[in-house]
Amino acid sequence: MNKLITPALITAISLLLLSTVSTATDGIMVAEDSAWVRATPPGSKTTAIYLTLMNNSNTDIDLTKVSVDVSDRVELHTHTNHDGMMKMQEISSITVPADGQASLKPHGDHIMVFNLQEPLKAGKEVSLELTFNDGNTMTLAIPVHKESPVSGDKPTNHDGMQHHGEHMDMKKNESDDLHQHDPAS
Repeated sequence: MNKLITPALITAISLLLLSTVSTATDGIMVAEDSAWVRATPPGSKTTAIYLTLMNNSNTDIDLTKVSVDVSDRVELHTHTNHDGMMKMQEISSITVPADGQASLKPHGDHIMVFNLQEPLKAGKEVSLELTFNDGNTMTLAIPVHKESPVSGDKPTNHDGMQHHGEHMDMKKNESDDLHQHDPAS
C-alpha cells in the first residue's frame, strides 16, 4: 500500500493544487474556458480580454486592477448605448456580486490593453494578474484567439474604437469621459 504513495504522485497532487490556486482566490474563481484575449492584426496596439469571474463568497468583491506581460497600460472598461451610439468608458472597478458572477465580454464590461509590445497571434498566451479590493490577487495564463471560444460572444473590433486620445480625430463628449463608436460601422 505504501508503494502507491510515490514521489511522482506527491508531485502530481502538488501541481494540481497549485494550478487550482492560480484560478481561485478566497471566493473568486474564473469560469472554466471563459478567459480569452482577442488576437490583433499586425501593427495594432490595442486588444481586449474577456472572462467570467465567479464569486462563491457571501460578500461582493471588486476587480480593481489588472496587469499583463504584454503591455504597461491596462484599463477596466464598460460599453453603454447613448442615443444609438456605443460609448466605451473606463471604470475604476468591476463588481463580482456575492454568490454571483461578472461576465467580461464583447459589448459589455471588459479589460482593455493598450500599447501592446507586439501583435498577439492566435495560439499565444498572455500572463494576466487580477487584483481585487480585498487585497487578493490571481495570476492566469490566458489564450489568444481570433474569435470567441465562448458560445454567443462575438469579438469587438476595438481597432475602430476610440480610446483616450489615441486617435487624432477622436470625438470626445465634453460632459463625460466616454468614448464613442457608431455601432453601424
